Amino acid sequence: MQYKVFTIPIVGGDEMTEELNKFLRANKIVKVDKELAVNGDMTYWTFCVQYLLSSLANPIGERKDKVDYKNVLDEKQFTTFSLLRKCRKTIF
Repeated sequence: MQYKVFTIPIVGGDEMTEELNKFLRANKIVKVDKELAVNGDMTYWTFCVQYLLSSLANPIGERKDKVDYKNVLDEKQFTTFSLLRKCRKTIF
């Protein structure tokens, strides 16, 4: 798990906001904590982003290759897998 902190001023922070948005779109986000902070006459948002590295996350719109479990599992395992899958589908 990785962390990145963004600080964006309330006034005039459009460029930094876009940087945050690009980062959020490009990574698998686990959690975002935000806090409004005041330092003298400067008011800004701080965002602490917990994320997984991009290499661990699926890029937007890209799907993982499907696995054909019939080719991966032996006959007995596949039969059990199929029964469990049918059971799960009826539950959900």
